[in-house]
Amino acid sequence: MSKVETASVAPTVNKKESSKITWKHFAPVVVGIVIALIPAPTGLPQYAWYYFAIFAAVIVGLMFEPLPGGAIGLIGVTLVARLSDYVLFSPESLADLWCVHVCSRL
Repeated sequence: MSKVETASVAPTVNKKESSKITWKHFAPVVVGIVIALIPAPTGLPQYAWYYFAIFAAVIVGLMFEPLPGGAIGLIGVTLVARLSDYVLFSPESLADLWCVHVCSRL
């Protein structure tokens, strides 16, 4: 049997290209901001429209992949968690939650 020798070839990464910021890095942020600034359609509350803007930005981020998919998903979940007062609840339900929280401490 003949012995086949294979040379290990390490992939070469151009450092200039890997650290280069392109439009793909800004596309999810721009899409999210633009959708959030558009008035909500009739019948849809503004807080739900903000939630949709974050969802659309995450989808655009997953399509263009400026970061790995897991990181983009984690950023989207973190944004929703940090902005939950503005994107998950209506002002009326926030007032009710606040009243229950404050009244329970009295």
